[in-house]
Amino acid sequence: FLDEVLLEQNNYVDKLYKLTEYTFNNMKKDEIFAYRYYFFLTTIFFKAEANIAPPKCKAPPHIRMHDFFESGIKNGDFDDKYQSSDYARLYNSIIQGATLSFILCPREYKNSFKFPKIEQIIEIFKKEK
Repeated sequence: FLDEVLLEQNNYVDKLYKLTEYTFNNMKKDEIFAYRYYFFLTTIFFKAEANIAPPKCKAPPHIRMHDFFESGIKNGDFDDKYQSSDYARLYNSIIQGATLSFILCPREYKNSFKFPKIEQIIEIFKKEK
């Protein structure tokens, strides 16, 4: 899905919204997706922080998100106060935290679980215009 969104002509704020919405919606629809997503991200990012070679794929997700934020900064959609690697790490942490909260939520409350507002997440990265 990331590849599809990256190819769209939307600005990077819209792309980030779409990626986040996709992730949260799929977690709500499929709890197994949430588990897989959480453990996949955790493994990839821990390995990246430890400089361990990632599994073979186009580019590891942490690099792709770094590049995503770098392009968004260059395009003027994201603030340039911080480096793109910092933004990628922060975004991952937000998504991991929300995912873990959902996973740990008692089953009887899953349907009413509230993920963070996507607009609030976007505001962290968005450049003031």
